[in-house]
Amino acid sequence: MQAMKTTRLAIELQKTILNGTLETMALFQDQVIEFNDCWTRKIGVSPQINASFEQWQAMFRKGRADLKRYIDTQFSTIEGICSAAENGRGVVACEPSATHSGAVKASGSQPAR
Repeated sequence: MQAMKTTRLAIELQKTILNGTLETMALFQDQVIEFNDCWTRKIGVSPQINASFEQWQAMFRKGRADLKRYIDTQFSTIEGICSAAENGRGVVACEPSATHSGAVKASGSQPAR
């Protein structure tokens, strides 16, 4: 169980790092958007260019939300796998399971004795 506890801590660390990275990325993007808004107002760009900036900003926000949703989904999957392993429902790679030996017997191709 010590290995599973260590694994969970590593996953939590990675999750914290990724969430911090996403928040930092969002702050930078918001600063760029704020700068562009200020800049376009000061120089008086055409409404057509302003619409392009708004589309660009919307793409930033959508991409950020999609990435966050994807990462959260993947971490949920990993946490589910860890929970299954802790409850004894995980697959053990080193030992053959009872279902594999049952499948061999059911197929009629039992090893020679």
